[in-house]
Parts: sequence; structure tokens; C-alpha cells
Amino acid sequence: MNGKQFVRWAAISIAAILVVLIVAAVVVVHTVAFQHFVLEQVEQKTQASTGARLNIERMAINWRLFTMDFYGITLHGKENGSQAPLFAADHLRVGLKIVSILRRKVDLNEIVLDQPVARLTVDRDGNSNLPQSPTSSGTSGSTIDNLLDLAIQHVELNSGQIYYNDGQTPLTAELHNFRSQIHFVPVVSEYRGTLGYSDGRVTAKTFRPIPHRLQMNFTVSHSGMAADPVIVATEKSTVNVHAKMTNFERAHIEGTYDGVLSTVELARFANSESIPAGEVALAGTGWAHEQCAAGRKYGTNAGDSEIHPR
Repeated sequence: MNGKQFVRWAAISIAAILVVLIVAAVVVVHTVAFQHFVLEQVEQKTQASTGARLNIERMAINWRLFTMDFYGITLHGKENGSQAPLFAADHLRVGLKIVSILRRKVDLNEIVLDQPVARLTVDRDGNSNLPQSPTSSGTSGSTIDNLLDLAIQHVELNSGQIYYNDGQTPLTAELHNFRSQIHFVPVVSEYRGTLGYSDGRVTAKTFRPIPHRLQMNFTVSHSGMAADPVIVATEKSTVNVHAKMTNFERAHIEGTYDGVLSTVELARFANSESIPAGEVALAGTGWAHEQCAAGRKYGTNAGDSEIHPR
């Protein structure tokens, strides 16, 4: 290779490198601009539909997997500046699927939420920190139908925490290590999932904190939903609930329960020395039905139970 050929080759190489750098710069600029646009749209639409102010620190887009990852999520309700936000999460992944390129239709395929923290409060006057939605909400039935129509293949919630403080009742609750896995079954058009937490505490006015754990299997379809079983357990007591609800517009709920209750635990939680030590077997059934008359809704309920010492 002579000097002229080398200079020509070098010039072509440098030009090619410059073109690549320019293209890369344009792609980066457009990607960052697009990410800011997406964040602004998400935050604006969230506030318009829920009344809550949403802040997201950053996001990342994976075009190969067609996913969007959001980091540092904070949702503000009606709390004041000194209070913790209504909701926060470290990470949210949203996976998309292309339904039709010609119709430009894209649906949700996956939602993964990591380390969410929800804080619900009610003051002594009954005012909560939940935002006031500027738009009218639909009925329960239409909401469930919309969720089922989305047909989200996978929903996952990891390491969640829920704090509830009701100054009107009064009642406080803390749920730690809250988790959920939900899958959509297209053959029967229903969601099937599990949810639970391993460390929960409930404190009422006359009761000491009640540490417990919960595990639930459930299904949701257009015709109703079922929770079977719901297992609530403390160190020495367990209650199993099997329940189903039909007709979201006028809910009809029926179910059964059984379990074993430790009266030693009950005496400790109730701070009472008059409850004798032992175990009690529980079993029963119940139902509740919502009816409508003269434009007003009212509920009826009934049930029976059996309690036997062991």
C-alpha cells in the first residue's frame, strides 16, 4: 500500500467512523427525548385519570424485548409535605406485545413490580390520603371486564409492604413481604393467581398487635371471582376460608370456613386473663347478597357456625 492509498483508506475510515458517531449521537438524542416524552405522558395521564401526582426518576427501553423499565416511582395522594407518599416502588417493568402492525395496536403482556410500599391513612374525621379522581369511575363489573379484555399474560409483585392507619376506628395494620403471581388463561378467559404475605400485624383499640401470615389462591373471570383457599395463620391458630362471588353488579358472596383457634393466643391478644387455656375448632358457612330497590342498594346476609372445644 503506497502513501496515496493509505491516505485514501484513512480518509474513508475516518469518514465512516464520523458517520457512525453521528448516527449514534442522533439515536441517543432521539432515545433520550423519546424517554422524556414517554415519562411526561405517563405522569400526565396518571394525574388526569386518578388525580394522583406521579413522579418517575428514570426509565429504560429494551426494543429487543419490547419492555419499558421505570425506576424510582412515587405516587402522591392527599398527604401533606411531612407525610410519606401514598405509594412508592423501586422498579416497574411493563412488557408490551404487538397485536397488529397495520392497526398500530399494542397490548400489555407483562407487569412486574418490585418493592412497592403503599401507605393508606384515615384521620379522625374520616378523611383519607387517597386522591380524588377528576373522572367518573365505572362499575365494578365494567372494570373487571376491562382488565380481562387486556389479557395480561403475567403480573408479578415482589417484596411489597402495606401500611394502614385508621384514626377513626381506630385500627392499624402492617403487611410485610407482600407478594403476588397472576397469569391469564386465554382458553377460559380468566386470571389465576396467588397472593400473600409472611409478616402481618393488626392492632385494634382493645387488642394487642396480632402477628399473622396469609396465603390465598384466586381466580377472576367475567362471571365472578373465587378465593379458594384463603389461609390465615398465627403461631398457634389457623383459619381456612373458601369463598366465591358472582355478579359484580349486584354481588352475591357465599363461602365456608374452618379452623383451629388457640384461646391462649386469644387471651394474649385481647389482654384478658378470664379466657381459659385450650383450643377451639371453628366451622361455618355464610352468604351476603347486594340488592337494589328504588334506586338504592342494600345488602342482606346470613350464616351459621359451629364452635367446639378441643
